[in-house]
Amino acid sequence: MKLTLKLDYIIDTYWCPLKSYSYNMTFNFIMSSRDDGKTTNSLIGAIKNFNNTGGTFVLVRRYDNETALCKDILDEIIEEKVIFKGDKNGGGKFYVNKFLIGYLVPVSKQKKYKGKKFKNVNYLIYDEYTLDRDYYLLRYLPKDVIQFLELINTIFRLGQKYKVFILGNNLDYMNPFFEYFNIPDIEIGKCKYFKEKDLFIDIYESKPKMKELKEQTPLAKLTNNTSYSDFNMNNNLINGKKYKVREKRDNDKLFLRLLYNEYTISIYNSYSISYYITLKKEIIEDNDTILILNDDVVHYDNIKLLKGIKQIKTIKNNAITNKFIEYDNKKTAMLFNSILYKYLK
Repeated sequence: MKLTLKLDYIIDTYWCPLKSYSYNMTFNFIMSSRDDGKTTNSLIGAIKNFNNTGGTFVLVRRYDNETALCKDILDEIIEEKVIFKGDKNGGGKFYVNKFLIGYLVPVSKQKKYKGKKFKNVNYLIYDEYTLDRDYYLLRYLPKDVIQFLELINTIFRLGQKYKVFILGNNLDYMNPFFEYFNIPDIEIGKCKYFKEKDLFIDIYESKPKMKELKEQTPLAKLTNNTSYSDFNMNNNLINGKKYKVREKRDNDKLFLRLLYNEYTISIYNSYSISYYITLKKEIIEDNDTILILNDDVVHYDNIKLLKGIKQIKTIKNNAITNKFIEYDNKKTAMLFNSILYKYLK
């Protein structure tokens, strides 16, 4: 059976998966501003894949209240009548003329799908992966990446030929996926692939034609010269501070370290009230280290100890005001600020 597309890629205006295909990686992480066509064009790609290979797709969202909004998502993509049959876990199956064409699954319920068969799936879309840093503290799942990887394992088992698209807006470069796989900084408009991980990452920049369309909207006029305009028009991080980044100096003296899962955050005194923060994906345990998080288990006794240290209050205030504090890179800044907000507020 061949499905009839209502839409096709508009490559001079919107993102489309063709660039990702050219790198031939299994896992593809795409991050951009809103309205760049990630969801629509990834679904077009899923339908084209179905027509070419007969392979079904899985559309993934994090929570079941999100998947509830996706039951009619194919109505604007294909001409045929789509029937959605829900399950008890917030997911379900998409059918056309009684033919199964795809699945809908919430990652938060991935354990409920263990042992279930996903027939002929070779294309997966994880939509709206990244969250605003405020939501980072509230909405990412415990062991967020592990739960997604468990779902991948459930769906594909020992399969070797499939495509996974992980889509997100430019909300947080230090998201759990980048944190878990230790992804380095990538400039907006650039991409990078990691052959050993079978991973392609595209920090997509809106096409000039899309920027022109956005510039004509009342929203663009209202938000001109604001942080939201930087996000919506220029793909910069929403709510992103202009963190001060530099290399470590000889006069930076170690104050203490924080151990956060597999990461060690080192806090240095630069001057009397100035601090420099670094991040390494390695576990350093010595007399200067305070354990905050270990295998996602919070050590509240150590957090209480931290709150009692006089200089921590100064460091926190410096981070909030973004003054007298510098970092080795912006990922360090984002993770450090998230830790301060979550555990030391």
